Amino acid sequence: MGRLVTAFNRMAKQINMQTQELKNREERLSHFYSATTDGIFVHLQGKPLLVNKAMELLTGLTEQQLMATSLTEIIQCKTTKDGASYETLAKKADGAFFPVEIQEGEIEYKSQKVKACIIRNISRRKSVEEALEYERKQRLS
Repeated sequence: MGRLVTAFNRMAKQINMQTQELKNREERLSHFYSATTDGIFVHLQGKPLLVNKAMELLTGLTEQQLMATSLTEIIQCKTTKDGASYETLAKKADGAFFPVEIQEGEIEYKSQKVKACIIRNISRRKSVEEALEYERKQRLS
């Protein structure tokens, strides 16, 4: 009986430690998820499963609107190798387009393989590139 109580107490302690570790991990992931400035759009064949706050800020759409919108309505998708990044245009709520860099990869979400799309606004970088190109042409002429 004593060994059974000892084994039960050890098991309960181990479960408590694992539960705390999972809570800590979830808290860290939640912090990174909400703190990132890149939009995150997790989808299954374009149908949204999860979006972050940065995605709302990038597009001007609410979470509810994003969840009712397919990925192809937001960005001009291209076919690439898994994990490869590419540049394209994204659409804001007002219909205006802006340049973005997309990186898409496959992840497991709720026990199924889905795509996670990371969307980075590159408007500032594009304007700097254009200014540098203009400067270069001015110097050449």
